[in-house]
Parts: sequence; C-alpha cells; structure tokens
Amino acid sequence: MFRNWLIYLKPSNKSQEEICAVKLRVLLTSLALLVINIQPIYAANPKYGDPCPKPNLVKTYEYITFICLKVNGKLVWTGKQESDSKTRAIDKFRKSSTYKSKLKIPSQIPTDFNNLYQNRKGIHYAAWKGLAKQIESSKPLLGSIEINIGPNTKPFFAPMTKSFEAVASLFGNFEQPKKLLIYQYSYSDINWVISDLKSKISQEDWDVAQKQDGRGKLVETNCQPDPNCIGSEVVSTGNNLAIMLLGIPNTINPFDATAKPKALEGMIEAHEYFHTIQDIPIRGNFTSNNLVPKNIDQKNQPPVWFTEGGAEWVQNAAVNYKNFSKYSDFIQIDCGQDSFCMPLQESDIRKYLSFSNQGSINIPNFDHYLAYNLGALIVEALVSIEGPNSIMKMYDELGKNLGWEIAFKNIYGTEWNIVYPIIAKTISANISEYL
Repeated sequence: MFRNWLIYLKPSNKSQEEICAVKLRVLLTSLALLVINIQPIYAANPKYGDPCPKPNLVKTYEYITFICLKVNGKLVWTGKQESDSKTRAIDKFRKSSTYKSKLKIPSQIPTDFNNLYQNRKGIHYAAWKGLAKQIESSKPLLGSIEINIGPNTKPFFAPMTKSFEAVASLFGNFEQPKKLLIYQYSYSDINWVISDLKSKISQEDWDVAQKQDGRGKLVETNCQPDPNCIGSEVVSTGNNLAIMLLGIPNTINPFDATAKPKALEGMIEAHEYFHTIQDIPIRGNFTSNNLVPKNIDQKNQPPVWFTEGGAEWVQNAAVNYKNFSKYSDFIQIDCGQDSFCMPLQESDIRKYLSFSNQGSINIPNFDHYLAYNLGALIVEALVSIEGPNSIMKMYDELGKNLGWEIAFKNIYGTEWNIVYPIIAKTISANISEYL
C-alpha cells in the first residue's frame, strides 16, 4: 500500500520533490505517533491473564476480585497474593482454570484389591459409574429442612436442596437427619445468627453445639481469624437435629482452583450434608456434659481422612454424577498439579495410612488438608471395589465399637494391614502418572 502511494506522489521536478518529501515526513511522523498511542483493547469483564489498563486497578467479576499487576513485564489481571508467592499463585490458577481432563473411559476397572493397582486407571470411572447408577435409581428421603439467610448476606448458591437430594439418593438406604437447620451468613450477620438460632433450639442443644465446635464459638468460628467467613460446619445434637452453618465469603479465593465449583455448584452444601449422615451411626445421644458418643470410644472413631475425604468425594459425586468428565476434572484440580498431594511418594502415603487405626486425629507431619483431597482419592479407591454404600456400612460397623481393623474386614473382606500398602502404591502411581 505505501509502496504504490509513494509511486503516485513521485514529482516531475526538484521543487515538487522537496515539497513531497516534507509531506511524507509529516505523514510518517503522524503514523508513528498514532501507532505509539494505540492502546490494547481491554475486555469489559476481566479474566486471568488478560491485559489490563493500569497497575493496582481492582475489579470484581463473578464473585472474584481481580487486581491489575505486572507479570513478566506485562500488565495482566491477577489477584492479590503474598509477594514471595505471586508468580506461583498466578501460574497455579492459570493451569487449573484451563485444565482439561486427560482421563478416558478405561477398558479395565478394578474388581478387588488384588487388581486395584493393575487397573488403577479405571478407579475414577468405576466409582463414578457406581454412584451415578445409585443416585439415578433412588429417591431422596429428606427430613425437615429450614434455610435461614442473614439479612446482609448474598449466597453464591441458592438451590442447595438439589445437592441434598443427590447425597440423600446416594445413601438412600441409610438414616437421614430428621430436622436440619441451615444458616448462611457473612461477617456482619454473626450476631443475628446467634440470636435466631438460640430462639429455635433448646438451651441444652445450644450448649452441646457450642462444645462440639471445639472452640466454643460455633457461629464465629467460620469467620475466624479471617472476617471473610470462609468456613462451614455441621454439628449434631443427638436428638435427630443437625445444624449446618455456612460462612459466605465476600469473594471467592482466586488462588484455589476448587473454590469456584465448591461455592457456585453446591459442593460445599453436599459436603456438609454428608457429614450429617455420617454422624448418625456413631454419635449416640450427646448431652452438654458428654460430647463423646456413648456407643463408641474415641479411639474407635473413623480416621480423619475417612471422615473428610468421604465428604470431599461425596461433594464431587453429588454435583457431577451426570458428567464423568467434570467429575474427573475436579479430582485433578483437587489433588493434582500444585496441590499438597503432588510431592507425596508411595512411602509418604503408606505412613499417612498407618495412622488409620488411631481414631480421628490430625496426622502428625502431614498437612491437614490432605485429609480432604488425598482422603477423597483413598475413599474413591474403596468405592471402586465395593460401591458407595460401603462408606456408610463402615460407619454402622464403627458405631458398634468394633474398631477400624475389624470394621474394615467386615465390609471389605480383607485385612486393612494388607490393603493399605496396595492403596498407597496405587494412588502414588496415579498422582505421578496423570493427576
């Protein structure tokens, strides 16, 4: 284009040539200035990694707070983070938010612990297929549910009863709580929750619930030490009453790839509802003076990875029982990539599982969150062999004060000491190969 234009302007004499030269210089200067002043086009809604106009600009979109920061010499939408982990946090979110499952429907699935390792790539599908069939073939038998929302609170997820129905269908053969009181609240509504809850339950139920919390601050705990209210909790009073307390944060954590599906798809609600079912076989009748279930010793409580890992697996199952791809994707962002699972070797997982017969304790020298994401993989492996009902059958057995080893053999037909090294080897291989 420029080449033909210059030919067209070619003068027939020197004076005209000089004039054209001046005009050309003016034109080229103008074009240069125009190029210099061209600004990138910024999208109306920020996305991680997209260009942004100026440093430290903050925008909120889809419940996520974005901040404009310079990364690798370019201004891009990221989020607030500690300076020493800025790059790692950004990279983690980018990877996880765009990650697509590499898992395919396997040709072989495990049928017992003898071929669990050999058919390890089929664990996810075997567990998912079993849970999907059970949910679709069962009818939920929910008890009375009362949902209370703080006057200043805007929940992320509204149709929570669908999550409850999926979990109730998954475990339709087991007792559900007769009454469930639910509170969704932000920091400014804490006092309102306390007042409203105390008006609806007895003083003894309140005392029991307070002491079950551990810190004696049942409602406040979900908003401590961060007033962003990121916690959630369920307590049972032992008289068929369960209380679910759901802290609602101001924004979703942008550096936890699991935070968005948990908050926006009903996973948190499913997770906590399963805890109410877990409690029933082992809780006994609590009183304000006796918070340990009468029918089970503390040492015979299920291991923490079984309790929390079971709920972590159930939340994914309840939300994604119609979509294997989404089910497997969540597993990969929960226990893959930069999670606490990644550095674990087979020996680490074996050591972790060796504490299973010591009741519900935090396992020394291991991050507490492994009870959730690593625990979910362990529970999933068990489900792939004996189906989802096996989880609750374990609670029935534990409620008889039998202890972990006897309960496990009764349900899974094999000694725990024989099985857990196989599970450790299997999960370690899956993590290293494709998680």
